[in-house]
Amino acid sequence: ITGYLEGIQEMSRAGYNDKGQAEAMASLSILAQSAGAVTAEVANQFLIATDASYQFKGNINELTKVLDGANGITNKYAVNLTDIASGMSIAGASASQFNVQVDELAAAIGTMNAVTQLGGETSARAFRYLMGVLSKTTGDYDGEIVDTESLSKAEKALGAIGVKMAEVRDGVTHLRNPMQILKEVATALQGLESTDARKADVLNALGGTNRQASVAALLNNFTMYEQMLSTYAS
Repeated sequence: ITGYLEGIQEMSRAGYNDKGQAEAMASLSILAQSAGAVTAEVANQFLIATDASYQFKGNINELTKVLDGANGITNKYAVNLTDIASGMSIAGASASQFNVQVDELAAAIGTMNAVTQLGGETSARAFRYLMGVLSKTTGDYDGEIVDTESLSKAEKALGAIGVKMAEVRDGVTHLRNPMQILKEVATALQGLESTDARKADVLNALGGTNRQASVAALLNNFTMYEQMLSTYAS
């Protein structure tokens, strides 16, 4: 009871005051804590951040779907809900901005961490950097810089394996969906010899100095990522 009341207070402070939203969010947080053995802090942050990132506006049905999907992944793969929840909390805003759907984010964080076991925060920071590169958005991504030089390197590395970062529609150049780009990159890398220098070039371009292990985990295990998507949906 104490945890539930504290959850209501936390949700109220986060702005959930209409039509019993604070109570409903607190109940969902308790469910997340019970299902995934996560702390109240992680559960609350996960729900609040996901709601804000994907503009669910406190829709409990949508947030329950996210919790069910993420929990389904943890029941089948070597990743826990704390890692997925913390990772999605960190990367959610960037993922949404770059047109990555919530199930795609959960599966990407899940795949990275299931393979590397480096933790949700590490996976999330790698994913944010990766999205920054693919969306051609310069900036400081947790100490990894995306600048014009790194973007040029990425475009060259992907072009060398036949993958384009942008396409022309109706005479206008548009950036392509980042997850579709990654799928094509993963397929292209599978067809290369292990000694092919283009593999290292791609990982260096998409993973920077410190994120290559997580990016490689996603690209080399894209089938797992797609299976996690199916698990999430079911």
